[in-house]
Amino acid sequence: MYDAIREKIVSGDLPAGHKMPPIRLLQEEYGVSYGTLNLVINMLKLEKLIVGYQGDAMYVRHKPGEPPED
Repeated sequence: MYDAIREKIVSGDLPAGHKMPPIRLLQEEYGVSYGTLNLVINMLKLEKLIVGYQGDAMYVRHKPGEPPED
């Protein structure tokens, strides 16, 4: 699941500024528990590929062909 989502971001299928699907939809799509999904989300955040705000959605930060912003 991590590799699939990461590839969508790096390839531009999920472009910079794109709002990520809600957690519930990602859980259903990949058939994983909340804990597993939370781990993947945290890994993507550590790579600075996505950013999330308390009480708001997660957004793609990466711009294909460029390193993620700090």
